[in-house]
Amino acid sequence: MNGDSVQEVFGRRALGYLDSASHADQEVLGRVKEMFGDLRERAVLDVATGTGHTALHLAPHAGRVVGLDLTRRMLELARQAGEGWGMRNVEWIRGDVRSLPFPGETFDAVSCRRAPHHFSDLEEALREMARVLRTGGVMVIDDRSVPEDREVDRTMNMLDRLHDPSHVREYSAREWKGALRNTGLRVERVHEYRRHLPLSTLTWNAEEADAKEIERVVASLPEGLRRRMGVKGPEGEIHLDQYYITLRATK
Repeated sequence: MNGDSVQEVFGRRALGYLDSASHADQEVLGRVKEMFGDLRERAVLDVATGTGHTALHLAPHAGRVVGLDLTRRMLELARQAGEGWGMRNVEWIRGDVRSLPFPGETFDAVSCRRAPHHFSDLEEALREMARVLRTGGVMVIDDRSVPEDREVDRTMNMLDRLHDPSHVREYSAREWKGALRNTGLRVERVHEYRRHLPLSTLTWNAEEADAKEIERVVASLPEGLRRRMGVKGPEGEIHLDQYYITLRATK
């Protein structure tokens, strides 16, 4: 998607992200903070900050936080939230991960949550994030992922593409470790986790035809794949496993 398309899609969905239980997941936000370690007097960049959940969670523990996003409406909502919480050490900047508007080695820490699966070129984005990270600095990534199972991988990426046409790819732990190492970073910790979630988490903001296709695809999955993906139903609402990963790397 080009910049204008991103603005249109994510601007329209901004309020949904503000209220998203997944993006506000306190357990995951706590893990991101714990993986960074001591951020006192440190400068932090939160890339693709969206409505600011991660930036605002880190701000009370850091010296300075910059939340960067391409979508103006997302940043407006993040700024409002920060003002409501009385956060005075957070700055909101519009920018593109492919060309970050900062000199090299500007930040002690770089975070990026629930966004890399939208990046058109993952390693290009990681190189830019690494460029602005100081030597010895820490990068923490948290994103949707897939297990080392080709059928599950293919199915989840198809479902997410129907859910959101800006989706590019969810990566396995092996792919993530390779991409970070190719960027010159040292992978120090990897935490994979799952959430057993209702199918509505994939249909809630999809176009009507795409939502119906998601329901059809899940209903038609072969039994072995349903079992591996934890599909439960149709009694009540259908639930299935969704896959995530958090990684710590250093420069």
